[in-house]
Amino acid sequence: MARPVKHGEPLKRIAVALAPSEIAAIDAEPGPATYGRNDKIRELLSEALKRRAWRSEDPDA
Repeated sequence: MARPVKHGEPLKRIAVALAPSEIAAIDAEPGPATYGRNDKIRELLSEALKRRAWRSEDPDA
């Protein structure tokens, strides 16, 4: 059985992939951790993963 997730834990896990300005953008989303904030997290994480993939393909970047 999976252990309960503490409040804020998922955001801490993905924070390693996001820049501080991106984390600030998530925190600026209105309201509690609702669909709007989840969409913003998904969008920023997707962009961060694309940048990471691009950097790994281009060793000079």
